Amino acid sequence: MFRRLTSAIIASMTLLAGIVGLSAPVKGDGRIDLPVLMYHSVCNIGVGDYVVSPKILESDFAFLKERGYETVSVKEVVNFVEKGTKLPQKPVLITFDDGFYNNLKYALPLLEKYGFKATVNVVGIFSARDNGKKKRSSSYSYMNEKELAEIHKSGIVEIGNHSYDMHALKGRRGVMKKRGESEDEYKKTFTSDCKKCHDYIKHACGIDTKVFAYPFGSYSSSTPKLLKSLGYDAVLTCAEGVNRLRKGDTDRLMWLKRVNRSAKLSEKRYFEKLGIK
Repeated sequence: MFRRLTSAIIASMTLLAGIVGLSAPVKGDGRIDLPVLMYHSVCNIGVGDYVVSPKILESDFAFLKERGYETVSVKEVVNFVEKGTKLPQKPVLITFDDGFYNNLKYALPLLEKYGFKATVNVVGIFSARDNGKKKRSSSYSYMNEKELAEIHKSGIVEIGNHSYDMHALKGRRGVMKKRGESEDEYKKTFTSDCKKCHDYIKHACGIDTKVFAYPFGSYSSSTPKLLKSLGYDAVLTCAEGVNRLRKGDTDRLMWLKRVNRSAKLSEKRYFEKLGIK
């Protein structure tokens, strides 16, 4: 009888520890490892480095779900670093760049199906050009203002700034300073563009986004400081790797690493790059 009682108590304590552990950081010293997935277009046409099919996306989501990963928003990651707010034991951040219409058509239903969250980083001018267009293409359309509002209202999609009109390679590479451009000229140009996209997102969704994603992963030495002065809490880069975050280390939030999801990679190889097996 005593043995049975002891076994029951131990089992209960083990179960309780497991439940508590679900909301505890992975590392004993309060650090967490945060893999960040980077997607772009979700479509059956042109599948390649920056386009994955809905089938691949769903398979990726199932892969994460089966291994116990839980999605978090950038805001939740910021709160962990700044305030010590708890994150899941196995957190993962899912991002989509550029603001393709197919993110609404294909990605959102899959996010809802798997109970996942995501961050969609919008290029303002791409969205503005689609305002008023009745024809919506799964392969080349971008979400217009109404569609941005729709995906935001889902409650599971966070909207980030991906520049208004600096997602290009002519003249300058993304938000990098041009050759021969003075620091004052660069600061004025970048600040104006960043604010314009911020205001566009606010008009569409009613929010003050505090997330910025570098177009092509390119930036200048002064860009992080400029973003900080503009009120941005987190910046998404294209540098590959897994983020190791800790409470109080806010500098790391301005250099969040991501791994692009190329359809040319096998699922196994892609997730190995993120430290997920």
